[in-house]
Amino acid sequence: MVRELSKKKYVAVYIITTLIFLVGVSIGWQVNNYLMSDVRSGVDELRAQLIGFDLRNKIIGQNCDVSIDSILRDKYSIGNEVTELEERRGKKDREVLLQKELYQLTELNTWVVLKDRREKCGDKLDLILFFYSNEEKNNLDKVSEDQGYILDDLWINDSSIVVFSFDVNTQNPALESLIEIYNITIIPSMVINDKTHSGFKNLYQIRQILEQS
Repeated sequence: MVRELSKKKYVAVYIITTLIFLVGVSIGWQVNNYLMSDVRSGVDELRAQLIGFDLRNKIIGQNCDVSIDSILRDKYSIGNEVTELEERRGKKDREVLLQKELYQLTELNTWVVLKDRREKCGDKLDLILFFYSNEEKNNLDKVSEDQGYILDDLWINDSSIVVFSFDVNTQNPALESLIEIYNITIIPSMVINDKTHSGFKNLYQIRQILEQS
């Protein structure tokens, strides 16, 4: 009798454990799908803002009084969600790569808009293009990650710094042209206010470059 109860106990524990596992998997799947949907809609909304911004400038001319705060807020929010997607689904997941590519193209569009305002409106912005790689060869992913943390620290503490991150392995004509124009041959590299700086740079070095640019 004791043995029979023991067997029933083990079966019950097994069933409960399996159910908990399945519930966890289901919740994780739903969170991933929600996050993916959020990234898609966020990219679409930011793209719509940028198109409207560009068309307005073409219709009535550049209006330097218009705030760009919402564009920057949305850009960083979507960037954080893309990073979370990579962590949840993997950096080589096909759908994640597609969403990242679309986000990077939107980033590129944002950079063009801000670069134009910097030149025509005198906006006091430091624009940084950060080129990185997720490839494990020669520890490129680790070095890129370290460089990314330093840049995160910079823009979080200084709202005049805007960082745009581009994966050099993204196969897209626009990004490939950007890499060619700025002669990006070393990973990581940065283009700070239109000047290329190759290789890893610590916080002090980046601050010096910003002061001189």
